[in-house]
Order: sequence, then structure tokens, then C-alpha cells
Amino acid sequence: MAENKQASAPPAGAAKGAAPAAAKGAAPAAAKGPTPAAVQAPAKKGPPKKLIILAAAALVLAAGGAAAFVYMKRAPAAAGTQKKAETRKLPNFVDLEPFTVNLAEKEQDRYMQIKFSLEVDSGEAENTIKEMMPAMRSEILLVLGARESSALANREGKEALAKDIVDAANKSLDHTAAEHSVKAVRITQLIIQ
Repeated sequence: MAENKQASAPPAGAAKGAAPAAAKGAAPAAAKGPTPAAVQAPAKKGPPKKLIILAAAALVLAAGGAAAFVYMKRAPAAAGTQKKAETRKLPNFVDLEPFTVNLAEKEQDRYMQIKFSLEVDSGEAENTIKEMMPAMRSEILLVLGARESSALANREGKEALAKDIVDAANKSLDHTAAEHSVKAVRITQLIIQ
């Protein structure tokens, strides 16, 4: 066994002596100039800056395109829900019996026959209007009898009459559950003789 330790010892000693010799020889070689391995190390740089910038720009464009695609897909859906939200609630109409009144003419006797419907907010207002019909018809007759035929000859005159009928109907509903519930008058027949 002693022989094995001695046999293995010289190579270890040789290695110890060889290492300082290699270190001594390495220093002069480094002083002479760069080795081929040292020349290759600086050549292994990362990708060029232009390539990195182009890749980043491509990613930004791709992300923008994807965002635009998602937005465009959602936009028609949002417009559809907005239209549904804007859909007008259908009104309730209360048909009144036709009115026949003498007009306020000075030169000759003229009369008007008119039929219309009241546009109201709700079904509850419709019930209240039916209960208040005598008072409402009285207010409306006063408005109709104060008109002259010349004032009803054009569209503006008819629109003014419709507005006055709305005001008269709402006046008759003051202090009731249907107060100010008449929103419009829809004239369905108008005859002046």
C-alpha cells in the first residue's frame, strides 16, 4: 500500500510544480497579445439595438391591432343595447267622444266638429280621466268655443289648439292622482262648417 501512495504522490507533486510553471508561462503570453479565445468573446454581443427596436414596435402594433379588433367587436353590441335603452315606452291613449261647438265668429255662424285622443302617462291616469270626464269636457269646450275658423286654417293654428286642449285637460285634473298626466292631444278628425 505504501507503494500506491508513493506512486500517486509524484504526479500530484508534478502537478503542483507544473501549476506554477504554467502560471509563470501564462503571464508572458498574455503580455504578448490576446489569445484567439479572447478575440471571440467580445464578438458575442446581444442582438443589435435596431432589431430590438423593430421587435418592440411590432409588439406594440400587434397589441394595438388586437385592442382595435376587440373594441370593434364590442361597439355594435353596445350600440344595440343603447337602441334598446332608447326605445320609447308606448303611451296610453284615451279616446274622447267627438265635440261639436259653435266657433267665435262675428260675421256668420260657424261650427266645428273635432275628435281627438289624449296621450297619457299610465293606465292609472286613464282611470282617473274617465272619472273626471265631465269636468274635463267642460274645460275643453270652453277652449274650443273661443276659436275662430281663420285661426284653425293652418298647421300652426291646429298645433296651438292641441296645446290649449292639453292645458285645459290638465287643469281639470289638478289635485288628483293624474295631475299633469296628459302629455299630448292627437287630433283624429276636424271639420269646420
